[in-house]
Amino acid sequence: MELKRLFITGLLLSVAFTACEKKEMIIGQPEEGEFSYVFKVASDETKTTFADNHVAWENGDKVASYAKTSKNQSAAVTVSGGDVTINVKSTVALTPGDVVYAYYPYSSSNNAAEASAVTLEIPTKQVSGSADAMPMVALPFTLTGNVEANAATEVGTLQFMNLGSVIKLNIYSSDASFQGETIESVEFQAGAACAGSFSYDLTTVDASSPAVISGYTGQEVISTGRSTVGTSSSDGGVYYLVVAPGSYSGSFIIRTNRADYTYTSGKTRDYERAHVKPLNIDLSSANWVANTSYDTSIDSPREFLAFLAGTSSGDTADYTITADLNMDGYSLTTSASGFGGTLNGNDHVISNITSSVPLFAEISGSVSNLTIDGVFTPAQTVTEFGALAALDNGGTYTNVNNAASITITATENITNNITLGGLIGASNNASGSTFDHCSNSGAITIDATTYIHWAVAMAGIVGWTRKSTFDYCTNSGPISLYAKYAESWCHQWSFISSETSDED
Repeated sequence: MELKRLFITGLLLSVAFTACEKKEMIIGQPEEGEFSYVFKVASDETKTTFADNHVAWENGDKVASYAKTSKNQSAAVTVSGGDVTINVKSTVALTPGDVVYAYYPYSSSNNAAEASAVTLEIPTKQVSGSADAMPMVALPFTLTGNVEANAATEVGTLQFMNLGSVIKLNIYSSDASFQGETIESVEFQAGAACAGSFSYDLTTVDASSPAVISGYTGQEVISTGRSTVGTSSSDGGVYYLVVAPGSYSGSFIIRTNRADYTYTSGKTRDYERAHVKPLNIDLSSANWVANTSYDTSIDSPREFLAFLAGTSSGDTADYTITADLNMDGYSLTTSASGFGGTLNGNDHVISNITSSVPLFAEISGSVSNLTIDGVFTPAQTVTEFGALAALDNGGTYTNVNNAASITITATENITNNITLGGLIGASNNASGSTFDHCSNSGAITIDATTYIHWAVAMAGIVGWTRKSTFDYCTNSGPISLYAKYAESWCHQWSFISSETSDED
């Protein structure tokens, strides 16, 4: 998202609708017996604005509308050629004097509510740059004319008011040793209720008096999104957090790929509705703890790297990955020495891995419900290599999938044997291992086009196995070997055990 579409921040937003004779700009024809009230937004208007930051309306934005007996109706926003229309439909005719209410974003939790009793929310978990974190309500709109059935009619103007306040954090460091770190999230521990669900009466919205909200109970807000620690207060990593208007002190916890930093506010700050409150944070003045620990729940790239750095074949604990892990910008230079526990990926993806080593050197435990994606470039001196592990030692693998490419590029003759698989390089366990519903779609390649190669075993799931069971395992990725053939001393073979007939 571009800077000018960062967040839904701002003062009272006047969404100006103008009459227009260009009926071709109205999107969506009414159904038989339906009354269609079209609000048209001027092309220079945005969803909300403040200074240089704004969020524009997008196709599909869901505004909730209330029109007489049509309660909590989802009205989709349409953007066409710079013009924006919001089409409020009703199954009954509205007459002059009837009132239309609206709020953003639409929530199905209000489907059974009357217009005067809706539930809105400032979420405690936000994504920096997401407009949905800021609740908005429209000034009640009173119809002045009739609308005919089965015709889309432009009717007038709506004005939206932002209900939340915004903290704009600028995170930097005057100490060069902190600069350039990757920020992953910011948590505001307010010490008082600052977010959560609250009830709001749409019929009381009044432009002449501040909108007051209450009833929320969340005492912290977490904003995720990646940014970089800046070198000064003018070029820091920017994060936005939406909070309920109020007075807060509390602490900010900044999590980077290196450490957790805690900055405690020295005073209480007032946060006004529809205003942005900037705050500069110098990491070199914060208390910090290096990221050397992890628990059994892995929810960030840095926690996953900490897990790999700390686990071993003697680790028999159960671990769970609770979110997709985007490894872009993170360095994986050393494999975990081993793993003997259970790792459940919960159908998440570890993506954008760029590495010359596998995740694990050896696995004797269990891995399930995990997808690996990225680019692996092992050295030509490796003997076993797979995206998940170099060696298997009696492990169990269920619904583990590799979508990453693995490419070995020779720079001289290859005189070592190589076993290369999408998931596992080699399985040499006498008791065998189990692979159930595993797959590979990544390209597996050895490029020794101008060099002689000694011997190689290549396959989609496991490069070579002594005794393993494969059930419903498939390979759809290309497996390619390019090498010269020296008949006097070199033999090339692609070997899959006779016990792997279920592997394509």
